[in-house]
Amino acid sequence: MALQFCTYKRYEQIENSVLRFLSGLKNTADWYLPYIQYAVKAMGFERRGLACCFCKKKCRSASGLYIHISKAHQYELRLLVRRIVKIMDIVSRFVKVRGSSGKRFKCRICNFECYRRIEIVEHILCCHDVLIKNNLDLIK
Repeated sequence: MALQFCTYKRYEQIENSVLRFLSGLKNTADWYLPYIQYAVKAMGFERRGLACCFCKKKCRSASGLYIHISKAHQYELRLLVRRIVKIMDIVSRFVKVRGSSGKRFKCRICNFECYRRIEIVEHILCCHDVLIKNNLDLIK
């Protein structure tokens, strides 16, 4: 159900952002960054300099690490992207978008209000962590 939430083009954008984040390259899309950080942490991966988070292989440059991850760890990368898409689907259920004036975004759980979508996403990922984990376990 969660993959229906995401178009193929968006899936590719998320995959590219994950690759850029894991390899330490700049220009990771800000929109996906909180989701990527949450999913990487939840799956137990850790980004450390120029070392691969999956196999701990050290590369000489960030672009070398990017190529290594994209070629050697396609399966793990796809699992991570699918997890991110599921998290995005769950978070979107908890966000209520209101009219154009004032604080547009509202959390359906605790009625927290804010102006920017990224703020509400970070709020839900931080404060309602348990609900997201429970819903992820149900979706598997």
